[in-house]
Parts: sequence; structure tokens; C-alpha cells
Amino acid sequence: MFKLMDRVDDGVLPMLHDLQHHIKEAGLSDMHACADLITTVCASLFIFDINLLVYFLPNSVQYL
Repeated sequence: MFKLMDRVDDGVLPMLHDLQHHIKEAGLSDMHACADLITTVCASLFIFDINLLVYFLPNSVQYL
């Protein structure tokens, strides 16, 4: 492996940039493929958080 990396100009840096680009693009591609699920889950969690806030806030005012 060292011999291979030693023959590449600038060593590991070009391969590191390619790997970072690949990871970013693969992640974005997966996010686009699951966009409907992601937004649905986020909306559900937001509504759940609001319901918790509405439930606990009136009971918490006495402690402020």
C-alpha cells in the first residue's frame, strides 16, 4: 500500500479529497432518496414536541 501511495503525486491528499467528495455525494443522494420519509418524521417529531410543551408548560409555571 505504501508503494502505491508513494507513486501518487501529493501522496494521500488527492485520494482523501476524492473520498470526502464520494461520501458527501453518496450521503446527499441517500437523503434525496428518502426526503419524504425524513420530512414526515421531522414533522411528526415537531408535533410531538409541541404537544409535550403544551402539556408540561402550564404545570411548570408554578416553579418559575
